[in-house]
Amino acid sequence: IKSGIFDFNPDKKFKAEWCLDLHGFLTRDGFKERLDKINYHIKDYSLMSEKLKIRLYWFSGILAILVLVIASAAYQNSLSIYYRNSLSSNNLNNLDNSQPPSYENAIAITTTVEALIGALTFLAKYLIDQKSKELAKNFEKSLKYLLTEYNNQDNPTANWRFVWRSVLSHFNIEINANSEGNFKGKAVPKFVEHAEIVLEINDALSDLTAHTVRVNNESTDIERIISTLSNE
Repeated sequence: IKSGIFDFNPDKKFKAEWCLDLHGFLTRDGFKERLDKINYHIKDYSLMSEKLKIRLYWFSGILAILVLVIASAAYQNSLSIYYRNSLSSNNLNNLDNSQPPSYENAIAITTTVEALIGALTFLAKYLIDQKSKELAKNFEKSLKYLLTEYNNQDNPTANWRFVWRSVLSHFNIEINANSEGNFKGKAVPKFVEHAEIVLEINDALSDLTAHTVRVNNESTDIERIISTLSNE
């Protein structure tokens, strides 16, 4: 995300994984024009990347910790003020009559603050997830509207289709130690969703396109174009 963690419009665009000609249906230039139109169509529709979600989770967690630290510091400061005033010369006579802040009250306040922080952290995560789903839903709805226009023109020769595909993002390495000092680790795969546009060619036309589909100037019988959304 180039513009910082508060950017809800990460640099995104569909890019062609295959560069080919379908003579009689769609040339490379024609496909590029379609792809440029698609990318222009989606530029105003926000998406929340996985990196942004993780950073917002961290931000809400750090904010919760800061609130707890500030609350603890405020209580310690109240104790310090109490004892400093109690030991001053003007208040020596009232020392026996004054009471320090209740420890039980401090525990109750701390517990309440921690519960509120936990609830707010959970709420923040829920709102982030809901916002992410809402943005993805609006993005998908808008893109499918454009692909429907393409299908009205190209069916039954070809069909444009939008899908969300789970893609391996990284591995989380977890290492645990037992009482005997032995270590045991495991790698947990983590997945993210990538948006893809699939262009499917009707099998009935395979005889017409089998000898006119070229990838990097080499003949092949590939029957679909896949474009992957770059959202890093």
